[in-house]
Amino acid sequence: MDKMIEAHNAVFGFEIIEGKIRPPKYQLPISVKERIKYIGEESQNGMTFLGCMNCIMAYDEEQSKKDFILGASKEWLPLNKEVKQWFDETGTPGEMLVALELLYGLRNEE
Repeated sequence: MDKMIEAHNAVFGFEIIEGKIRPPKYQLPISVKERIKYIGEESQNGMTFLGCMNCIMAYDEEQSKKDFILGASKEWLPLNKEVKQWFDETGTPGEMLVALELLYGLRNEE
């Protein structure tokens, strides 16, 4: 529950620093960040934002794999235990953090 609360608080942590809007601070697990980057790169090859989100989250991994392979330029990246665990622990705020990372990038904790 603590991880979910921490993630929720981070989602709404946009700040204005020196007159510029900065995305929230949050330290994603390395494996989650790598998954977002790997699948998010496919947006340059025509995958939509929603398509990227569906493949990153992979709630139905077999269907997500089929969708990814249909138009992706690289191999499917299977969900690993650490990624699944983080998704389970953070719930909806985790989804929002994935979306923020995909769109803006998140700032690392300082």
